[in-house]
Amino acid sequence: GILQIKNYETPNAHTEFYAKRALEVNSYNIYPRLFPEIAISRSSTGGDGFELAGRTNPVVNKRVKLVSFWSGTLQTNAAGEAFFTIDIPQFSGSLRIMALAYKDGAFGHAQKNMIVADPIVVSTGFPRFLAPQDRVTVPVTVFNTTKENISTQISITTTDALNVKGKTNQEIELKAGSEDDVKFEVEAKNLIDSAKVVITVQGGGKTFTEELFVNIRPITGFVKHFGAGKVEAGKAITVNFPDDLVPSASKGRLVVSKSPLVQFANNFEYLVQYPYGCVEQITSSAFPQLYVQDLLKVVSPEKQNLDILQSQARFYVQEAIYKLQSLQTYSGGLSYWSGNSEAHSFGTVYAAHFMLEAQKLGYQVDANLLDAMLGFLKNTSDNDVDYQYVFTDDKGKRWKKKVARRENIYALYVLTLANRENLPVMNYYKENLAQMSLDSKYLLASAFQLLGDQASAKTILPAQFAGEREDFGFNNSFSSPLRDEALALNALIEADENNLQIPTMARHLTDAVRSASYLNTQENAFILLILGKLARKTADSQAMAQVTRGGAPVANGADVMLMQDVLGKAFQIQASNGSMYYFWQAQGLSASGKVENIDHKIKVRRAFYDKEGNVIKNNIFRQNDLVIVKISIVTDNFIGEVPNIAITDLLPAGLEIENPRLTASKEIPWIRNRASADYIDMRDDRINIFTSATKEVKNFYYLTRAVTIGAYNVGTLSADAMYNGEFRSYYGGGLIHVVERNEESK
Repeated sequence: GILQIKNYETPNAHTEFYAKRALEVNSYNIYPRLFPEIAISRSSTGGDGFELAGRTNPVVNKRVKLVSFWSGTLQTNAAGEAFFTIDIPQFSGSLRIMALAYKDGAFGHAQKNMIVADPIVVSTGFPRFLAPQDRVTVPVTVFNTTKENISTQISITTTDALNVKGKTNQEIELKAGSEDDVKFEVEAKNLIDSAKVVITVQGGGKTFTEELFVNIRPITGFVKHFGAGKVEAGKAITVNFPDDLVPSASKGRLVVSKSPLVQFANNFEYLVQYPYGCVEQITSSAFPQLYVQDLLKVVSPEKQNLDILQSQARFYVQEAIYKLQSLQTYSGGLSYWSGNSEAHSFGTVYAAHFMLEAQKLGYQVDANLLDAMLGFLKNTSDNDVDYQYVFTDDKGKRWKKKVARRENIYALYVLTLANRENLPVMNYYKENLAQMSLDSKYLLASAFQLLGDQASAKTILPAQFAGEREDFGFNNSFSSPLRDEALALNALIEADENNLQIPTMARHLTDAVRSASYLNTQENAFILLILGKLARKTADSQAMAQVTRGGAPVANGADVMLMQDVLGKAFQIQASNGSMYYFWQAQGLSASGKVENIDHKIKVRRAFYDKEGNVIKNNIFRQNDLVIVKISIVTDNFIGEVPNIAITDLLPAGLEIENPRLTASKEIPWIRNRASADYIDMRDDRINIFTSATKEVKNFYYLTRAVTIGAYNVGTLSADAMYNGEFRSYYGGGLIHVVERNEESK
């Protein structure tokens, strides 16, 4: 027989959470299993829920299908033999069979390989993805494994997303034990979709097929248009949806609600979709989800499944806690990226704040983890180190001032939330207010208020949040004027919910968010966190909305959502019995697919080289040649270092990545000025590089190979500062040609 292995866990709060989660959301398979045919949906990076349209392929299929079977327990016969029949899918190669047997107290195991091969083996070369209007020469190799000559007929069929140019059927004679190949010309249509290619070989009285699945993905990232606002009672506004998106790969929706949170639906989606797995992004993605259940009720496309959606939000929060736990270093602090050994001070304070709030709402937080983090915060708050920030007053005057690092004062506040206040240091800063920034004073005042020391809190708290705001300094606390005010307001709400400054600061932040062209994750997280808390305190409104199109009624009510047939249309929204709030969004792919080259304060460029270091001319690549891709990034001369830059290079379909971390070697000696990335994320169709940009040019290299003959569109190369949208660069366009080695001159 074969030993049946079970995976038991001792019941505890952790398993109870997942047991409940499994009942609530059947689409998630939570428990880790032994066998790959059972799906596991544990997140690998922070904030990667719903869709990753920004930096991953928006079209997904299962091109590679696993061959894996588990027999369960088998009973042997008198001869000690057991039998298990499997239905092997389309597969040629070697399978490993493993058996584990037991009888009484004895155990044994063995393994053996089994060769799987049809009489005629079909092997098709096809790129892992395509872009619209790519043209590829598809080689089909057939191998006769028999001892007889066979006449074969080979045909190709495709789904509607692909066109076959020229012949769809070809014939070849195969001698015994030999192989031969034919070629077909296939072109991708101008749309975004998953496609299937079927190769059929008839020979020897039998039919053999091979099915291939390929994504046709955009050469540019998703384009998003959105707007939001307020409709006063008795008034009306018009929302016009854009009409320049590809219908098959685009969608839109209009949400109208009496809840003011609906105006910020785009900000919430931005957080939960963010694909980056650094400590700050993970925390920023999960933090506002603690308090945005009311927002989910309004903005979710699956409104009828609210219980499931709210459990998904709880799941994301719990997953973020587990991911953050994996970042802990020996010092108790958390590293910025997975694999780093150095703790990031602000990231640790920020994550500890999130975990304390999550724990207060019933989430499971490892006590030892949190205790070590709070110990790190104690050491951070004891560290009397200042930092030179650049400030601007309300009249535009700029000056530099050295004050206590923001993470030090933030740590004092978080320690107080955890009932582990560092009172000696708090008293020191109370007597030295000039050593603190404006937002830090709010945090320290709130900490004293939490301790019940209202006199000290009143002494420290400024009369208003005004007089200074920091320039985007790209420091390790990720500070910005909006983030600093939002963090200060959040502390004030927790410590003194009736403080008269709260309505004024909340209104200022709301107006600033509406007018901002870009918000980073810190700004989004704290502003949504605040609005989520304040929304719970507001009284129910009797406001209603009526939505019409072309004068005809479409919908009415306190909460309205439209998702069907909205692109290219205009809607009128009228409010009654109070103010209504709206949010609209259209996202998809540009119908033209054109890349607009932009350089704003940073510049990113791409170049292709051969193995000897020569620039490849005319974008013509010989099949099977190695191609070195060079990515260069630099800032404008008047700008210093800009950290946290995300570079995304969309590959043309004819190239495949071989080495994403190319270094100088004996084989490629001309690479001498290679920069080191903070983090690299490699996908089938793109590579993401996370780094900083400086006045000095930084060069990154990775190795690809020209694989399949054809003509391919070159995707966009983009670079964005993750915490300031003003720093961006987009570059791309054109075609590359992969040719046979003897056809380069044609």
